[in-house]
This record gives sequence, C-alpha cells and structure tokens, in this order.
Amino acid sequence: MLNKVIVVLATLFSALSYGKNMDTPRYLVQSFIADYQQWNDQVYRLSEAEIEYTGEAMKMAEDLYWENIISKYCRPGFKGQPIAFGSESSHDPEREVIITEEIEGNISIITTKHTSSTGFVADYEYRLTKNNGRWYLEAVDYVDADGKYPGL
Repeated sequence: MLNKVIVVLATLFSALSYGKNMDTPRYLVQSFIADYQQWNDQVYRLSEAEIEYTGEAMKMAEDLYWENIISKYCRPGFKGQPIAFGSESSHDPEREVIITEEIEGNISIITTKHTSSTGFVADYEYRLTKNNGRWYLEAVDYVDADGKYPGL
C-alpha cells in the first residue's frame, strides 16, 4: 500500500513540475535535474527499506523512472540505458550548474558541472532535439578525459 501511495505522489509531483517554461532547453534540463534527484532519493529509500531482496524495489524504481523521467523528458519510443541510483544522486539542482548552452535550429547541447558532497566534480552533456515545437532529451552523458558515457 505504501508503495502505491509513493507512486501516486511521485506521478502527481512530476505532472505539477512540468510547466509552460519547459519549452526551452535550459528549463527542461533544470526540471530534469530536479526530477531525477527526487526519483533517485525516493527509490534509494525504497531499496534500503527492502529487508530481503525480492526485486520489488528495483521493479518499482524502473517503473518510476519510466513514468517520471523517460516519458516526461524523452520522445515517444525512446530506449534508454539501464537505471542506476545511489545514496547521493548524480543530478541535484543544489549541486549541478549549467556551464554552456548551445542552440542551433532544432538541436541543443547543454553542459553542466555537478559537485558531490565529497568534492568530486562530474561533467555532463545534455543533448536535446526539438520536434513539433517541443524539446526532448536525446542523451545525458557523463564526460571525462577518456570520453562520453551514456546515462539516460
């Protein structure tokens, strides 16, 4: 029962957070970061509460990811990477800042820096496309000196 209440609340939050200002890449990325952090923290608590591994928490994490992240920010039919979450979210509006924003026609690339509570700095590249007047996330990559690693 508690799990169903959490799903309903998460879905409601996600719907309310999608505002009219999401029609720009910057606001879409900022909204994604906030929703991702909320999703991460919620499913981490669920996984920690699972006393004996049954797979139920992971299934719920995947369902919530689909409902609150993929279906909200990505184009229909998008196939992403397997999910990952942890005690500290990879994306957090208090710790991640937009560094650059480029828009050329229907393509946008936004780069960010996320600084963890331990001081580790992670660079991310968000790639977006515009279709029928709406921006969609196509990729969120972790970027380091060796390359880009998909994370969406």
